[in-house]
Amino acid sequence: MRADREQLHHFFMLDPNLDCPAVQVGRQHVSGDPANGEGFSALVKLVDINIVDLENVSVEELSRLSQEGMEILPQTELLSSVVD
Repeated sequence: MRADREQLHHFFMLDPNLDCPAVQVGRQHVSGDPANGEGFSALVKLVDINIVDLENVSVEELSRLSQEGMEILPQTELLSSVVD
């Protein structure tokens, strides 16, 4: 994200805490909790691709969104094998 000095990309962070470190680096905050899936529906409406960088996420909610045609990376099948 820091390498995107020309701001060619937009980064949205899903986190319940507005002051979390990721939000400080990212440019947009979406309130929600990845562990229970809260906020994913709002997030997918804002972006073209959803890249999940956590192991503690609601694979069920991401699978539902994937089935609705949203692009989720890594694929939910892979996420289900690495989730804590």
